[in-house]
Amino acid sequence: MSSGGSSGGSGSSSSGGSGSGASSGGSGSGAQSLTPGRADDSQGGIAPSETVTNDAQLVVLRPGRPPTVERGYEIRVKDEQVNLRPIDRIDQNYQALGDVIDRVSINLLATGGSVAYQVTFHDGGLHFKPMSAAAASYIEDNRAQVLREGINAMYSKVSNSVDRIRTIFIDFQ
Repeated sequence: MSSGGSSGGSGSSSSGGSGSGASSGGSGSGAQSLTPGRADDSQGGIAPSETVTNDAQLVVLRPGRPPTVERGYEIRVKDEQVNLRPIDRIDQNYQALGDVIDRVSINLLATGGSVAYQVTFHDGGLHFKPMSAAAASYIEDNRAQVLREGINAMYSKVSNSVDRIRTIFIDFQ
């Protein structure tokens, strides 16, 4: 897919850049859609009043360390709003990212300026790459906010993306 757009909230999006692969030592768990969305004939997405819920594992990639599953998140979309809820269920097996589907860049306001992230949507999940040391530091203390903004930006660009997220990678490498 091509064409960039702007996301809701404080993030902005554009396409371009290069993807990076990640490998895992296991297979992913299946995602659930508690209230399955119906196809919207005009966009192939979810009808605005319906709810889509999916569980995803958060995997952190750090230099010189093996990938670490840190927690799970429930991703819920209702009326075009993405909400994240941490869940205690952590499965050390996760789905490696597949082929690149699309990319967005997001910029968030932080103390002392803005921080930027490249968010790549792969078959199986999302890959967040901080674009600076300040962005890497910011995501350490504000994970839910950064993940929510990235998911919002991707959802506004690829409307059926949420139910396809099994793994979210934060790449500090």
